[in-house]
Amino acid sequence: MGLVRKIAVAGFLNVLLLFLCVSAGAFAYNEEIAQARYLQSFLALYPQVNPVPTLEQYATVERFDKLWLGENLEKNLKDHTNDDGALAWWLTYYIRGLDCMYRATGDVKYLDASLRIVRAAVACTDDKRGIALFTGKIAPTWGSPKYAERGRAALVVNTGLICAALFDFLLTARQSPAFDSALGAEHKAILDTAFDAMEFHERQWRDGPEPQAGHYIGMDQENMYEGKVLPGNRQSAMGWAHWLAYKYTGGTAYRDRALAVGHFIRNRLVPSPDGAFYWPYELSEQPVREEKQREEVYGEDTSHAGLTMMLPFALAADNQVFFRSDMERLARTVMHGLARLGGGVFLGDITGNAYSKPGRIRFICNWLPLAKYDPGIKEEVVSFYLNYKPDPQPIELAQLILMQKKHIY
Repeated sequence: MGLVRKIAVAGFLNVLLLFLCVSAGAFAYNEEIAQARYLQSFLALYPQVNPVPTLEQYATVERFDKLWLGENLEKNLKDHTNDDGALAWWLTYYIRGLDCMYRATGDVKYLDASLRIVRAAVACTDDKRGIALFTGKIAPTWGSPKYAERGRAALVVNTGLICAALFDFLLTARQSPAFDSALGAEHKAILDTAFDAMEFHERQWRDGPEPQAGHYIGMDQENMYEGKVLPGNRQSAMGWAHWLAYKYTGGTAYRDRALAVGHFIRNRLVPSPDGAFYWPYELSEQPVREEKQREEVYGEDTSHAGLTMMLPFALAADNQVFFRSDMERLARTVMHGLARLGGGVFLGDITGNAYSKPGRIRFICNWLPLAKYDPGIKEEVVSFYLNYKPDPQPIELAQLILMQKKHIY
């Protein structure tokens, strides 16, 4: 190589090196700015509490009763339909919170309160109200005009959430033989409502595409999902309902359906070199075969991701589909992703993207089951509630109380 050419090549390499250094510095600088801006937005939405209570002061039975029993329960039951999504996305969490309180205290008053919401849910399916979907069908489930462009539609995710809560109630009620026996014929009414609602979505089920897996597709709902694989959180909600149905009835068809959804989700979690799993809101149609860096994944928002994990967590508790190594990876998802800033500050998506929105971190308590695999998760979750969430929802406060009284996590 001639001298002039050598100088030219050397000059080009020096310029390239300088560019890469500047770019790396700019990226780090921009990341610092993004994190500072995120923290500012986070604190605007969740101002830091002063003084900070202890967990013993924060998570008390007396506080739960004051916030969520009596008149407050009556107020929340005034609109118990799913027309605006309230039954699926609010009252089901209320049911589960009351069920948690029974498991924490053994006090039947929480089952009585939970039954109030369960009865309301059973009474307000579209067929009992005589309300048709946009297709003209009157469905034995809980439709809503809120989500689909074409009008009132029945969504897999809403049915899954509501039915999971109904089975959670029945499973919890079984722990009190006297209360359970007093339900009498209501057992059948609750079961029939849940099974009819789940059956309505059978036309959306598809086996595969790989062995052992299965999934739901969109049908007569949002245009963008017509005939397409539904997002992971929607798959999980219905799979979770089937798993709880299996736990209550022993029916192997419900078990097999839940396991198939579990395999579908597990096979689409993206392994990362940092030892975690990450995944997008819309899971890939085919199984994931290769690793990706955390920053390469456009992560699901933290709120919906908590629902995506409900079936995996339930299956893992019974050592099905998701095993210890998987749960350890998911624990790293929290510590390396959504909780990576520390101090109880959670980011708005599971990869910990500083450009995410703090409004997308609903129900941080959903991640507590992973504390079994990394105690740091309990510390981060508790820190979030004590420092930044003085007004916890029923499921949030109840899970913290259950955690304290039964020494779980």
